[in-house]
Amino acid sequence: MKFLTQDDAYAIAKKLQVVPVPGRKHDNVDFFYNNKLIFSFGIRRSSREVQHNYIPCQMKISQKECRLFRNCDLSLDSYIESLKQKQFITVADSPTLPLSGTQKPN
Repeated sequence: MKFLTQDDAYAIAKKLQVVPVPGRKHDNVDFFYNNKLIFSFGIRRSSREVQHNYIPCQMKISQKECRLFRNCDLSLDSYIESLKQKQFITVADSPTLPLSGTQKPN
């Protein structure tokens, strides 16, 4: 299987809706869900062809799932649902639901 490149890493960051932050040697991608850091990874700036195969591990998915995510065969919502199933995102991390008409706040 072809390794992930710098271009792949930037495409993944864009799909995660994260703007990479320049660091000294890497551009840093921090993925937050409801203000909680879920994972982060660095994008090497040395060469476009340097392998970035550590990204799937940081994203807590397989190499195949990462490739599917990068190629838009796996949506961001599906990816977040996968993290919930693996309990990397818990109910406490999920947004609070609005109160229904019959419920009253405490």
